[in-house]
Amino acid sequence: MRFVPVIATLALLVSPVRAVESPEEAAYAAFERARAESRRHLKSEDFALARAALMHVVNEHPGTEGARRAAAEISYVDDLAEEANADAFKRAASAAGYKNWAEALAGFTRLAARSDTGEWAEKARAEIKKITEATEAEYAKRAKEAAALVAEMAYDRAGNHMRRVARSLAGTGAGERAAGDAQDLADLAESFTALVARINASKDAPKKTPFKITDMTGWEAKRPIVRADEEQVWLSLGAIVVTRPWKGFSSDQFAGIAGLYEPMSEDRLALAVRWLWEGDAKRAREAIGKLMTDPVVGGRARALMNRFRKLENEAVYEFENGAEILDWRSRAGRWAIQDGALLQESVGEGRLELAARPHLSASGLRVAFEFVLQEKGTVTVELVQDAANLFGFSMSSGKGYFAYATVGGETKTVSGEKWRPKTGQRYVIRCGVKGGKVALSVGTLKMPRLEAKGVAAFEGTLVLRTSGAAVRFDRLRIANRRE
Repeated sequence: MRFVPVIATLALLVSPVRAVESPEEAAYAAFERARAESRRHLKSEDFALARAALMHVVNEHPGTEGARRAAAEISYVDDLAEEANADAFKRAASAAGYKNWAEALAGFTRLAARSDTGEWAEKARAEIKKITEATEAEYAKRAKEAAALVAEMAYDRAGNHMRRVARSLAGTGAGERAAGDAQDLADLAESFTALVARINASKDAPKKTPFKITDMTGWEAKRPIVRADEEQVWLSLGAIVVTRPWKGFSSDQFAGIAGLYEPMSEDRLALAVRWLWEGDAKRAREAIGKLMTDPVVGGRARALMNRFRKLENEAVYEFENGAEILDWRSRAGRWAIQDGALLQESVGEGRLELAARPHLSASGLRVAFEFVLQEKGTVTVELVQDAANLFGFSMSSGKGYFAYATVGGETKTVSGEKWRPKTGQRYVIRCGVKGGKVALSVGTLKMPRLEAKGVAAFEGTLVLRTSGAAVRFDRLRIANRRE
């Protein structure tokens, strides 16, 4: 019988024993990981995420050396944030001093729209208000001067005047309007020149004025228009020809003459611009409204309508200037207005609330916007009355479309997993509430409807949320239509 050593056999069956990690060692290892993560966030100046990574160690490992080191690192992050914010404020203030409004607003907006800037956010908001008030006052003064030129029918001069104003106010809402005014006045000047050319082209078969003109004998009759230039019109009064300055015609008379010469849609839009500058906003609005679906000038008509209408139940955010951020409050993330878009630059959680309209009604609500995911992540839009009454929809590169509504604490959901937003692609979103139904489309693609009785009664705050990705938002429109 062969002898087998028992000790050797047992040695093969015994697993190696691992040393148990002490609380101090676990805390220090957590600190090392948090510090590495924090330093990564500091490279992009995302101080909120840098701080959050370290704060996790402080909360999870209290009283340890790792927690003490994390607290010291947080102090370092806070010092960096304070230094960076102070420097950003100083640079923006310097730009404002030189009236470089675009650079100033860009700098102040970044401070005002971030959730980690503390008192600097309020200081930046105050500066944005100052810039807005100063530039709006300048615009009002210069627009009054342009209106005087329009009254003299000096459309070219008025357009050039507003073009100079637009350059001096570039980067502000006032500058944006001035640029639009300059283009509108240029179109008006071009239309007027074309009208004069059409009058002269019909001199062999002159058209009669659509209104009566009194001659020297007191006789009233519609008179042939024999020629024109940009100062005056030549009218035939039987055996003699007399001139009348263009500015001697009333607005209605001018419109009547223009209507004789087969005006195109560009001319009708130019006439609406003239009425607008003359102060007849009602008439201008009616004319522009009829042209908003015109295949030639529809886009320009819609842009013009957006510029001058001030409806209580509608808000339009083109994100062309930093002053628009005053309507919003950042609760998380790094938001900014840049290059004609609203940006959420952090890959962490982002939350932006429309503070200017805290009681937005869900009844007949329409929300439209465009967005681009910079990397894989999620975009969410909500209307929040309180924790027990809200509705919203999410669009995720991982999970697709998901809509939800909580009414009185009870939640209903609907999803569409087949569609997923791709990174780098622009999407046009339209959402509407009618009765107890919430409908949404992505471009021409209709998503599953959410039915939740009671949502139309909500009044709350519109919230934009992001997660896991930097996002660009643009062309946000919010309106309530009567059901």
